[in-house]
Amino acid sequence: ALQWRAMKPAPAAASPAYSIEAAMPYLLNRIVNRLNRLLVEQLKAHGMTFRDWRVLAFLAATERRTIVELAEYSVIPHSTLSRLLDRMERNGLVKRAGAPHDLRAVVLSLTPTGRKRYERVLPLALALNAELMQGF
Repeated sequence: ALQWRAMKPAPAAASPAYSIEAAMPYLLNRIVNRLNRLLVEQLKAHGMTFRDWRVLAFLAATERRTIVELAEYSVIPHSTLSRLLDRMERNGLVKRAGAPHDLRAVVLSLTPTGRKRYERVLPLALALNAELMQGF
């Protein structure tokens, strides 16, 4: 199993040359960005951004979540997410409510309009995912 541990760096003379283009995190990031661009093109036709899709998909799968949870799982910075949620709320896609367990927290959920928008785009995401998973 792969385990991360603190390692002492090798002396400069003994270190192999580091190539960012061959680094696994860099390569994975490039692959994900290219795949996401395929979906972005289709989302534009529905008046939606990729971040809109992430929020709708996450809330559709989890029902109600706090902004902190949504920021973590959607990988959208909290400040960016707050502005995005303001717009989505104005457009009637999400609603905010106080969390019953913590009066300081806000929970988000899809509105019926948000769920319809999600369900309209879901077949595109499923088709792209099926195409990408062929051969795995």
